[in-house]
Amino acid sequence: MKRSHLELPGLKPNDSSSVRQAIYLGICTAAVMLLAIIPIGCGGSGAGQQILGVSLSPGATTLAAGSAVKFTATVDGGGGVTWQVNGVTGGNDSVGTIDSTGFYSAPDTTTPGMMTITAISKSDNTKMATATVDITTDSRYPTDAMGTATSTPIACNLIGADQGAQNGTVSCYQVNLHCPQVADEVVDVKVNAPLSSKGTISFMTGGGGVLFYDVHFDTNPGMCCGSEIINDMEAAGYTAVQANFDNKPVGYPPGGVFAGWLSGPGGPRKLVCRWATLEKWINDNLRTPSTPMCHTGNSGGAGVSAYALAHYGLDSIFRFIEETSGPPFVRVDEGCVCNSPPVDQMCGMGALPTCYGGSTSIDAVGFLDPSYNPTGHLCSGASATHETSNRTTFVNDSILSPDANLVYPNTNVNFVFGGDDSGSADPQAVQWWKVMTPKNGNQQPITCLAGVTHEIPTFTAGRDQIEADLKANCK
Repeated sequence: MKRSHLELPGLKPNDSSSVRQAIYLGICTAAVMLLAIIPIGCGGSGAGQQILGVSLSPGATTLAAGSAVKFTATVDGGGGVTWQVNGVTGGNDSVGTIDSTGFYSAPDTTTPGMMTITAISKSDNTKMATATVDITTDSRYPTDAMGTATSTPIACNLIGADQGAQNGTVSCYQVNLHCPQVADEVVDVKVNAPLSSKGTISFMTGGGGVLFYDVHFDTNPGMCCGSEIINDMEAAGYTAVQANFDNKPVGYPPGGVFAGWLSGPGGPRKLVCRWATLEKWINDNLRTPSTPMCHTGNSGGAGVSAYALAHYGLDSIFRFIEETSGPPFVRVDEGCVCNSPPVDQMCGMGALPTCYGGSTSIDAVGFLDPSYNPTGHLCSGASATHETSNRTTFVNDSILSPDANLVYPNTNVNFVFGGDDSGSADPQAVQWWKVMTPKNGNQQPITCLAGVTHEIPTFTAGRDQIEADLKANCK
C-alpha cells in the first residue's frame, strides 16, 4: 500500500506524537555527528566538490603590446574559473582583457609593464593561481628562419615582363625559393635599372603578389599608375625590382586554391619566408653597395614587409618602407574569427571591422584559407561561425604575435591610406602602427588620401604620394 507520509525506522503508525518526535530528533542528531566527520566541499555552486587547487599555464610570458596569448587553467576537483587581470574581472582597456576561455589580449601601449593574470575557482574562491605577463616594446625576440635563393636569368617576354614599365635597362630572373617547413616556389623577377643607381626599391602588389606591380596597377582608364611609378623611380635614379609569385609551389595539390606567396600549407607567417628570402637575395645581388634598400607594397604587399620587420629581422637591410593600404595581417585571429570590436581607420571612415569579410570574401577564401590548406577552409570556416578553436594558431601567425619584434631602429616606415577605403586592411594596420617604433619615431602621422580607395597606386594622388615619399626617404 502506498504511504501518505514518511515513516521513520522502528516507528509504528499508531505511536504517539511525542514518541515520534523523540525518535526523529535522535536520528537527526546522529546525522549531524556523521556529517561532522565527513569532509565535504564548500562554496556556492560547487557544494559537494572538494577543490584542492588551481594551476595556470603558461606561468610567465613576455608579450608584445597589442598582441595576445591563451592561458589554460586546470582546477583540481573540477569546475570553471573566473579570470582577472591585475585584480579586475575580465580586465579592461588599460591592463588588457581576458575572456571566459582564458584568451588574453594585451593593451595597445608604448609603455612596458607587468600584468598579473589570476584564475579563481568558481567552486571555491579561496583557491586560485596567478601568472605574469611582461608587456614589452623591446627588441628581444629571435627571428624566424630565412631560406635560400637560387637565380637564373630569363628572357623577359617569357615571364610577361615585356609589358608595363620599360625605362632603363630591363632584365629578368627566375628565383627558386627554398624555405623551412614550406614547399619550394619559383618567383619571377623584373628589374628596371638606371645607368648609375642611388638605391634599390622593391615593389609588391596586394594579395598573394600575383602579377607585376606595373601591370597590376595599370588598370584604371588612362593606364594609371603602376608603370608610371616604376618608370618615374627609375628616371629618378633608383633600381626598381618587381616580384610576381605566379608559379605554383612544388607538389601543389590538384584543385587547390592558388594564392601566390600565400599558397600553403604553413600559414602566412611561415610562407612570408619566401618574400623575405627574395628580398635578401635582391639586397645581396641587385643592390649597388653602399646604397639604400627600400620597399613599397599595397595591402598584402604591405603585409610581407611588416612580417619581415616583426619576425625575420629585415630591419637590418631596409632603410625605408612605404606601406599603402595595410598591412592586413596584423591580427589574423580578428580577421578570421570575426568577433572583435571595430577599430578607427584614422582617415575619416570611422571605426571599421577587422574581419576579413566572412566565408564568401576573397580575403578569407582566396588568401588565408589556402595559406593553411589549399583545399581547406580554416579561416573562412571560423569567420562563418566565430569558432575560436584555432584562435591561438591565428594569433601566432599574426604580425602582432606574442613574440613580435616591434622596434626597428634602422628602418623608417610610412603609412598611406585611402580616405574612402572601407575594408579591413587599414583598421588592422592601425593596430601595428600604434605599437611599433620605427627609426622615424612611433606613430608617424598616417597620410590620408581623399577620394582614394584600396588600390592606392591606381590613383594619381596615390602615384604622387608614393613617389614623393620614396624620393624623400630612400636615401
